[in-house]
Amino acid sequence: MVACTACSKSGQACRMSSLSVRCGNCYRSGIATCVPVHIPVPDFSSINREIEKLSEEEEAAESQLDAEEQAATDALVRTQAARAKLQRLRKQKRLLKQKEQEIFDKGRDDAEALEQLEQLELFNQEMVLANPDAPADAAVDWSAFWAGGDALDGTLPEVGGSL
Repeated sequence: MVACTACSKSGQACRMSSLSVRCGNCYRSGIATCVPVHIPVPDFSSINREIEKLSEEEEAAESQLDAEEQAATDALVRTQAARAKLQRLRKQKRLLKQKEQEIFDKGRDDAEALEQLEQLELFNQEMVLANPDAPADAAVDWSAFWAGGDALDGTLPEVGGSL
């Protein structure tokens, strides 16, 4: 609150109002003019300098934050790309292992079928040797039991018996 000159000189508490021309003390004392004391205007230049300095620091911090956020976003994108590549490589590796196993299994099946065919041929030769009087066309052609190298029903006939 601003005090008037009369109250300031007498040391009284002054309550000036914008609604009246005089304060209560001046009214009671009969003072016709109640003039407020001149109050020096404060120097706001130092406050304005501090506000400007804080504004510049705020802008620098915001720029730094934007740069950090962009770097984090870029890092996330690179991480996601690396993870996707790793998943693709693992999938390709898994598919190649499956293909390798299929090729191995097929080769093993072919080798087993060839071995069984060789055993049947050996059996034919033993039969021909055991019975020299049999006609030459009496040997069994075992290839009729295979379609494409595999047994028709997946099994081979039992080879055995006594000679």
